[in-house]
Amino acid sequence: MSSTYTQGQVDFITFLQVNRNSLTVLNECQVSRKDLVEVLENSVYVAIPAWIAITQNRRAGRGYYLIPELNVDVSTLTVNDNKRGRKAGSPNVKGMKSAQNII
Repeated sequence: MSSTYTQGQVDFITFLQVNRNSLTVLNECQVSRKDLVEVLENSVYVAIPAWIAITQNRRAGRGYYLIPELNVDVSTLTVNDNKRGRKAGSPNVKGMKSAQNII
């Protein structure tokens, strides 16, 4: 787990917690790439975020990721004030589908 999170990361963690019943969670925090992709299919997210998919210490074997944040109260996470990247609400937010395109 990270010591601080961006607001976007906290939002993604919250999204996963809300959709936890659609995920097969092994060993309390191990989730398959296949399950993540299926959950993201009808959401505003287009892909598994890089902070999960690329980070080596989140790998749990071929096609599995460790996401221990599934088991935490998001209100206890420290949110940093990182303002890098696109501003929230930007019409061309990379990594998210526009709300109009979701059925």
